[in-house]
Amino acid sequence: MTTLIIHSQYYENYSDTKTPHWKPKGGHDFVINEFDADDLFYDENNVVSVIKSLVANQSNDYEKFEYISHELKFGEPTEIKLNDFKSKYAETNRV
Repeated sequence: MTTLIIHSQYYENYSDTKTPHWKPKGGHDFVINEFDADDLFYDENNVVSVIKSLVANQSNDYEKFEYISHELKFGEPTEIKLNDFKSKYAETNRV
């Protein structure tokens, strides 16, 4: 089984519920663990339709989510240590 990561746009309502004013505030990810990748491989259109509906259902009067994309993770990510990043980054900023 795999993990399905669902990427969405997050919005906040800057008004009241009768006349909402939605502002995009960044991304938000949703996760479905133990996802059967075959569902996506063999029935992608229906799966994406269901995902879009599930993401929209997470919305309320004050925050809203819109589906952007998805990805399958078949394993755990490999960590790159922060110190390694900082060291390599510092090399690029030498004056």
